[in-house]
Amino acid sequence: MTGESPGTSSSAVRGAILRPIAATQRFTLQIYRLGKDIFQRFPADTTRILVAGAASLSCQIFALAALYVYLRALENNAPLLGLSSRESLLLFVIIAGLTLVLLMGYSLLEYRVSTAILSLCRHYQNMGAREAIALSSKLPHWFAESSEQHISVKHLRQILSIDVYHRSRMTRVLLLALIPAARLVLCAVALLYINPEFSLVILIAVGIPVVGLYSVGRNVADTITVRESGSPAVFLKQRELLEQRWAQGTSLAVADIDWETTLGREDSRYRQYFRRLKAKAYGTFLINAANTVGIMVLIVALGFWIFASQPGNWSIWLTYLVALRYFLSSLRSTAQSVVSSTRFLRQTQRFTAFLEAATRAVNSADPTTARCPEHIVQAYKGDTTSIVDDDDE
Repeated sequence: MTGESPGTSSSAVRGAILRPIAATQRFTLQIYRLGKDIFQRFPADTTRILVAGAASLSCQIFALAALYVYLRALENNAPLLGLSSRESLLLFVIIAGLTLVLLMGYSLLEYRVSTAILSLCRHYQNMGAREAIALSSKLPHWFAESSEQHISVKHLRQILSIDVYHRSRMTRVLLLALIPAARLVLCAVALLYINPEFSLVILIAVGIPVVGLYSVGRNVADTITVRESGSPAVFLKQRELLEQRWAQGTSLAVADIDWETTLGREDSRYRQYFRRLKAKAYGTFLINAANTVGIMVLIVALGFWIFASQPGNWSIWLTYLVALRYFLSSLRSTAQSVVSSTRFLRQTQRFTAFLEAATRAVNSADPTTARCPEHIVQAYKGDTTSIVDDDDE
């Protein structure tokens, strides 16, 4: 009799459930530690970014609120600001001007947030590199190869040229997601307030494909991890093949050259590059599917309202449509930021662990006897290849 035993099957199911939970916990913990570190180092800059982001969202909310109030007045033929809603050109100009000013304010404040985030990340990368250099100067025996007196050049490059850079990139991606994430929450609240029944259906339907983004982020991170942990040198094999043929005096036909020679084995950087792009394309498909599901549920909701509800309530549904549009666009931006940030999770985690362990060693009674923790040694084993900026956020 073949097949898995019940115990093996239950263990596989339990593992399939626990792995995403554990990965989410690690990701959330790293975001928390990163946010705490940034706020402690740059409290004034972080506060300015948060205040400007909140003001930017407020401008959008007030602009939409002004339009909603105007639409309600038009719908009910009620006066607004002492003026006739359907006959006063002055009222229309006031509402249009107010909306324009608020939306321009939103755009300017969002631009201010973006530039402030860039400045903060630049200072954060500068500070991280300075700390790593200062700590490494006091711990020359860390990572030292048997043939070297001091820390190996390979590990220094991983620390100073790769990890500190990718920690800064992860910080920028996550900070830029603050406004879309906050707008996503506010739009979800607005949808539930306007029509809880249809909104719950939309949120559940949209959430199904969004859950699949976890696997996309994991696949993207895994391809990078595999590539960085050591990929075969494709060029070396190609050169050896040519040298062998030159020595034998034989030539090669195009049909004689296989995929492994041109792109390497399954774990080569080229194969992983295309797998990463395929995973990101799948992530885009899931996000588009979520948007499509949301729009289709809205169409059903509008159809139900047209046939079963009383007329004269179109302002509510126009507001609902605008809120859903912002919800879906915010969901797309937030999901893309989360998937993008997973590309830099491994480098950020090991760099944070290195700084913490090196700081403890330097502050110990005798730094010359403090050894590098084994888990950090293992984390820095492998190739020094950085992430290619092929499909940046």
